[in-house]
Amino acid sequence: MSPTFCSNDGAFGPASGCRTLDFTLVFEASILLLAPTCLFLGIATARLRQLYQATSLLERSIDGLLVVKAFSVVASVAASAALLAEVVIQTRHNAPKLFIASMALEFLSTIPLAVLSYLEHFNSPTPSTIILIYSFLNSVFIGAVLRTFHLTSDISSGLLASAGALTASYGAIFVVELVEKKHLFQEQLKSQYAGESTRSFLSRSAFVWLLPIMWKGRTSRLTLDSLGGVPFADRVENARQPLTEELESLTPAQMARGTMLLRATLKAYTGTMLSPFLPRVVLLAATFAQPYLVERMIEYVQPSTASRYTTQEGWYLVAGFVCIFGVITLSTAVFWQTAYTMTVRYRAAVVGVVYAKSLRLASHASREVGVGGASTIMSVDVERISEGLETIHDFWAAVISIPVATAILYSQAKWAAFAPLLVVALILGFTTLLGQPIGTRQAAWLAATDKRIKLLSSVLANIIPIKLSGYEGPLAQRLLDLRKKEIDQMRNFYDVIIWTAALSNLAATFCGISVLGVYAALSKYSSATKYPLSAAKIFSILTTVNLLNGPLNMIGQGLPSILAAYASLKRIQNFLRMQEKPHAPQQGEATSQSEEKSKSPQIQGVEDFKMEGASFSWLPDSPIILHDIHLLLTLGKLHMCVGPVAAGKTSLLVSMLGETTLRSGSVTSVHTRIAYASQDSFVVVGTCRENITFGQPFEQERYDKVVRACALLTDFERMPSKDQTLLGDKGITLSGGQRQRLALARAVYSGAPLLILDDVLSALDAETEKHVFESLFMPNGLLQHQTVVLATHNIHYLPTADRIIALEDGKIVHQGTYDDLVTSGYDLTGTLTRASSSKEDDAESTNSTVSKNERVDDAERKPNDPSQTDQKDDNEEAKSYDKGGQGTYLFYTRHAGLFRVLSCTILMILYIALRLGVQGFLQEWSLTNGQHLGGWMAGYIAFGIAGLFSGLVAFWSFNRVAIHGGLNVHRVELEALMAAPVTFFLANPAGRLVNRFSSDIFQLDLAWPLAMLNGISSASLLVGTLILVYIATPWLALSAPILAVSYGLLVVFYLATSKQFQQLESASKSPLYTIFANTLGGLESVRAFHAQGHFLTQTDIAINRSQGPFYYRFGGLRFLRTILAFLTGLIAVGIAALAVGLRHKTSAAFLGVALSNVSGMTTYLSNLMMAYSQLENGVVSIRRIHEIANTEPERDPGADSVVIPSKKDLWPQHGSLVFKDVTFQYRHDLPLALKGVSFVVRGGQKIGICGRTGSGKSSTVLSLFRAMDQTLVGGQILLDGVDIATVPLALLRNSISLVSQEPFIWHAPIREILDIDGLHTEQRLWEALDRVGLKQAVADMPDKLDSVIEDGGSLSRGQKQLLCLARVLLRGSRVVVLDEATSSMDMVTDAKIKQVVDTDLADRTIVAVAHRISTIINFDLILVLEDGRVAEFGPPTDLLRNSGSQFAKLAATQGLHGGSAIPIASGSDIQEIRSTIP
Repeated sequence: MSPTFCSNDGAFGPASGCRTLDFTLVFEASILLLAPTCLFLGIATARLRQLYQATSLLERSIDGLLVVKAFSVVASVAASAALLAEVVIQTRHNAPKLFIASMALEFLSTIPLAVLSYLEHFNSPTPSTIILIYSFLNSVFIGAVLRTFHLTSDISSGLLASAGALTASYGAIFVVELVEKKHLFQEQLKSQYAGESTRSFLSRSAFVWLLPIMWKGRTSRLTLDSLGGVPFADRVENARQPLTEELESLTPAQMARGTMLLRATLKAYTGTMLSPFLPRVVLLAATFAQPYLVERMIEYVQPSTASRYTTQEGWYLVAGFVCIFGVITLSTAVFWQTAYTMTVRYRAAVVGVVYAKSLRLASHASREVGVGGASTIMSVDVERISEGLETIHDFWAAVISIPVATAILYSQAKWAAFAPLLVVALILGFTTLLGQPIGTRQAAWLAATDKRIKLLSSVLANIIPIKLSGYEGPLAQRLLDLRKKEIDQMRNFYDVIIWTAALSNLAATFCGISVLGVYAALSKYSSATKYPLSAAKIFSILTTVNLLNGPLNMIGQGLPSILAAYASLKRIQNFLRMQEKPHAPQQGEATSQSEEKSKSPQIQGVEDFKMEGASFSWLPDSPIILHDIHLLLTLGKLHMCVGPVAAGKTSLLVSMLGETTLRSGSVTSVHTRIAYASQDSFVVVGTCRENITFGQPFEQERYDKVVRACALLTDFERMPSKDQTLLGDKGITLSGGQRQRLALARAVYSGAPLLILDDVLSALDAETEKHVFESLFMPNGLLQHQTVVLATHNIHYLPTADRIIALEDGKIVHQGTYDDLVTSGYDLTGTLTRASSSKEDDAESTNSTVSKNERVDDAERKPNDPSQTDQKDDNEEAKSYDKGGQGTYLFYTRHAGLFRVLSCTILMILYIALRLGVQGFLQEWSLTNGQHLGGWMAGYIAFGIAGLFSGLVAFWSFNRVAIHGGLNVHRVELEALMAAPVTFFLANPAGRLVNRFSSDIFQLDLAWPLAMLNGISSASLLVGTLILVYIATPWLALSAPILAVSYGLLVVFYLATSKQFQQLESASKSPLYTIFANTLGGLESVRAFHAQGHFLTQTDIAINRSQGPFYYRFGGLRFLRTILAFLTGLIAVGIAALAVGLRHKTSAAFLGVALSNVSGMTTYLSNLMMAYSQLENGVVSIRRIHEIANTEPERDPGADSVVIPSKKDLWPQHGSLVFKDVTFQYRHDLPLALKGVSFVVRGGQKIGICGRTGSGKSSTVLSLFRAMDQTLVGGQILLDGVDIATVPLALLRNSISLVSQEPFIWHAPIREILDIDGLHTEQRLWEALDRVGLKQAVADMPDKLDSVIEDGGSLSRGQKQLLCLARVLLRGSRVVVLDEATSSMDMVTDAKIKQVVDTDLADRTIVAVAHRISTIINFDLILVLEDGRVAEFGPPTDLLRNSGSQFAKLAATQGLHGGSAIPIASGSDIQEIRSTIP
């Protein structure tokens, strides 16, 4: 018998005419069966094509999960076939044909479903979203069909069974597809897929992947390794690829466009950027469905309209609330998942592209960016872009919400709905007008930040000599001045924020005034029936208006964020446009800029590298630095490059590397790989071995040879982890000589056919230098078959060179053999130094006393010396697990001002109270039935105006808090940093400290105060809203304890782990900043070794490590937003259920207040929790600043001394120096470095200090400057008869001038470098420059004394040293310490310094640590130290008379006899010089 269907089953319906709560067959066929099946077939076809091209991810070709999936799919095929047969047989006569066709299509769809399931299993890392959605919908929809069959009379059991089987099989497919399959992956692929990247979309939405980590984080410390990485697509190597390809495809004209990067971004990430669109639209639709439910619910309880609704319909309304808030919760989860995925991926792409660009920057461009600029890009610009991306989709949704809300309002209030449009237009107009300058103000703020960070970075790079010279005070003041200018720019930025926030926050109130005012007028003067002024109408209108509140706030607050992000995007765009390294000739390639033939004599030899008539400049339009260079390097030969300071030696070497612009002539090279060791040794963060191998495969035999040849074996033996010891920023624990030998070892290990070495032996002692030179450069050395170019100031080894190239003023003035040079009469004295000294002992480097990058004597170090400890790069991570506390809040409040913070809080609460008070006002108004309309409207308007002014005052107060907090907290942090002891800077690399003053200060300036403001306002709004809700539904107040506990547990659970994510994120950024800064500092070396790929890989690892906590922090935020939406839904459903259950006891007016406000509770809750979490996460940055601010200052027992006058020009008057039985040690558990040293120097005398490695020279100088705590020093040091232990440190160090081996200058105009205190006239500055021979060089600069010395540019190293000497002349101290001051000088410059010492400093006490014995041979006194004791002391003439004295032996090794220098290598002396070289 055929089943009996309803009469309208052949119509669309949708309601069935004879079955209760059921659909018609046509509706089921078209909507429940055909529509999803057709959609599935279309999507599946595209997906199958994509999967077919992919490769298998699984280890095995068959597994248990595949068997279960196959069984489920086969069951669905069989059940579908059976159902189709039953339907055809039993219902073909009375069922609609469309229903039978839908069943047939359903059966056909199981075939591609089976194929798709198979390919998804093998070729996709995640459970199939298509299969999950389709199987779930089919199990539900076919279940609905099954119910229809069940309600139909005369239906066969076979039809019911087959329908039930098909429903069950689709349910089984759904359940089985949810199972994760990462355990089945190939072993090498498992590490590539982390976090949620192998989970189903339901698992991601339910945070199944995140909850275990968050649960662990409640009580345990998380580490970067325990997070498990980021999804494969979000790793930097994959994320940056689309953007890189898009940028590379741009033409020069397209690159010049102002929106170049924005266009490239949108093209490269179209899908990713649009992925949040659909869930945001769904969220928007669900949100705007609320006013209809609110209106129906109020009508349900309102006595005048309650008769229209049955009790059952009331529960239908409750079900509607469940559905609406369920959709809101799910769409919130999906939306923020896609939005945060977009943000994480683009962050990786931008950082990756910026770093890749930095590897291609021209040398001058990298100096222009500098460490400070690099830090700002990485720390500030990237973060602001991330914040803008978080906002962008909410922003467009807010804009769309306005017309949607207007349409809904029109359905409720008719023509009155258009009144708010005028308000919205005015507010949007004002906010847009006010927001226009925000990009400019943002750029000005960041430019001011750049200036501060550049100066700070240069100061930290030279902090130890700066401290020992007493310059930290003036430099701190200079930094504070720059900070004040930065704060002024920040104030301008915040002025825009204040007005836009005030207007946007009051927008909803003024919209309500306009619409209700017009509506009330229409009700009174037009038709009360058409425009009823009832509680239901007023609060349904108000609910819709309240829905405008969030969008308008978002427009007001989001617009500045988006504009700030765009300003940062343009800054990065400008960085990407910076000039790249000029094209360098490859193997066998010639680069020519001139068609003229060389007119110089042909250079004969086996061609290896050739320049013909080549002229070079740094920029295409900058002055020529090298003129008409004709140069030929011959294969396998040693070439030495000589010349006076600033002759162009370094410029020639970097031009050979292709780092300058070829203006004319040609360059030809047969090499694709060149090894380069720069004058300033390039050391990267990593192990000693990694610094030598530099990304090349490790070969033990070759490595051992190189280490021995470069005399590094002994150094490695002294290190705690041998050659696996981790080196800090710029080789923080190594001496200058060790760094030189490490860089030299890298060049040798590379095996490159051409080595370019820039003065790499200048910091080695005589014995070490001899060993290195013989092992590398002599006929049997490691480099005997390689071409070497060695720039040097040293005469000692010149006779061994195959060719010598002499430069002056950027021109080659002579080239040939040593004999050719001597025969030609070329004056070597102007370009070279004497024979290599027992120069400052390489391993010791007395410059360790005054250089950030050089430390105490190696021989004086022990394995447990902190300066030799393993420099771990995860120190910050180790410190990141912190439970927090109230101390950080109190720290900020104290420096922002307690009164300001309290005032801001009170004013904000008052402002919120006025916003909520209007709700009660409207509730009372709704009870008047339209009477006294004018008075009520006046009161309503008064509330709006009062709210506007209170908002402005509250936001102005907030501005004051942010400005004073930012200024004062930075001040105490900087003051503490500058007052820190020397040991603090040994333990904390510059990159880490720069991070404290860039990324953390950015949090302090913007994120922290905004979070505080949002927290106060959101908490006030939430509390006020809950009060209104509980007044409306008192029984719901019973849930208050439950909600309080729920929120409390949520806060504890979320914040415990979220803070760790934030802490790990902050910690993981420091290595990234350090690598970026190091790369810019050693760009020429990186490119010379063709190590860009190696550095890119290392940086990718660092970026991916920093992506981990960033990704998981966003996962936590998604979890928070979703749970808050869920809890808000519970409250809304609870209100609705109580209103239905207590229908006759509920006030419609109060219910209207409650329901109109509950629509905003999700926003209030979300904002509160987000603000609180941001505050707690921001505590990480404030705490890190607090740590610096609490750093124990350098002990100063003489700070309160009254023994001497306070003015430095009154003491010392003579400069007499007495050491009385001085002992010195670096730590209490280490042996003495000085053991009873005693000597006397009268005022105006000059004393030279020399000795072998570890003799105590560095310790002597350190003790004079009181660099270590006085508890580590014994005996007495008297300066003009005053014990320096009783003298204030500032006065002592200001009384002693210092010229160190490494010139220490900072990023500032030459005027400030010379005279930081501004005490001298401009004429006096020029006189000082003239005295040291720099007047012409400075006069040739475009800005003269106002020229800024860029990082690594503007002046040569020797010229920088002369600049430091000019500073000493201006300072006028009675005691001057020269610590290897002439180590990188030619003889002319050395003579210039000696002349200045003998004339301008003739009456000063000079303490010189000997680099060249010739420098101190004419001094009054010589102090020879050995093993921390005085070995010899007396006039040099007396010591030289005794041929057995140590000083005489040292002098003899440098060719000095009887106190005078021998002539420089001419005639018979050549043989004598050569005799010293085996």
